[in-house]
Amino acid sequence: MDNSLDILEIKGQRLNLLVADFYICGYCKIVDRDDRRGIVGHPCSNCGKPSPRGMWYFPLQIHSLINLMQEQYHLQPPTNTQKRYILEAEEVPTHQIGVTILFCTLWEVPIDHFLVNLMSALKLPESVAERLLADHKYRDGRIGKLFPSLTGDKWADIMAELTCQSELDFIQTEKFYLRVRDARNEFLHKGNRWAIASKMPEQCLHNLRRSINLFVSLHNHYVPGIYRENTSQNA
Repeated sequence: MDNSLDILEIKGQRLNLLVADFYICGYCKIVDRDDRRGIVGHPCSNCGKPSPRGMWYFPLQIHSLINLMQEQYHLQPPTNTQKRYILEAEEVPTHQIGVTILFCTLWEVPIDHFLVNLMSALKLPESVAERLLADHKYRDGRIGKLFPSLTGDKWADIMAELTCQSELDFIQTEKFYLRVRDARNEFLHKGNRWAIASKMPEQCLHNLRRSINLFVSLHNHYVPGIYRENTSQNA
């Protein structure tokens, strides 16, 4: 995505094609933006193997969530006539609620996607992987317990390392996500209409690119290396 573009001004093009256009090699599992992977036989820049077909890295639900955030943000508010039966004191702008909820989900789904890919690379049986995810249902368990048990690393340490390796500040991006999550929970569970700040939806959109790139960097930090090690052992 062209960093000079204001993501809030993009209406005529789907955002998923600008921020989540990442492909994965079917052999070495490296993830990048080489759209030529869609050409059968195109050699991978990492392992040199010919591409069998183009494969998006992120699953369909991630692409859909990004586009839903875009659509929700640009929704027009109801007119005075349409909302005449709604008490002004009780009304919360729809896009404030929708965009923040979608943004939180956009963080939860990629974590699961990464863990599934990681456990597949580690050759854990599918039944074991499903059980581990079931035993660690929430984010704190998945990154606080499951992630270090699979990698031997602490989540905070890896966030710091990935930030040092990138021009993007993943630490601040995660801190922003946690603020959004807390605001969402405050609204949904306690009914605090003031929890979701008016600027939060546009901040969510501005943090889309960094969020998506964080999970790509996380994948590339672990998964290709495991496949490379497995290949050398089987050689």
